[in-house]
Amino acid sequence: HAHLAYYHAMERTGWVRVIRTRGELREHADACRADPDGTPFGCVISMECADAVREPDTIREWHRAGLRAIG
Repeated sequence: HAHLAYYHAMERTGWVRVIRTRGELREHADACRADPDGTPFGCVISMECADAVREPDTIREWHRAGLRAIG
């Protein structure tokens, strides 16, 4: 949860854009092409190892928080 809070704080300050959907990915790619220096870094939140997902039912909570990939 600490890393997730950090990414969201970075998003609030404008340093990064957390990409959650295909539509957001397309929009971000368009923004990068139009203004590469003025567009924040785009990232997809992932989790290495799923130990933090304690119960299968909590995956929806993680998804709402922005998690899109687990390795």
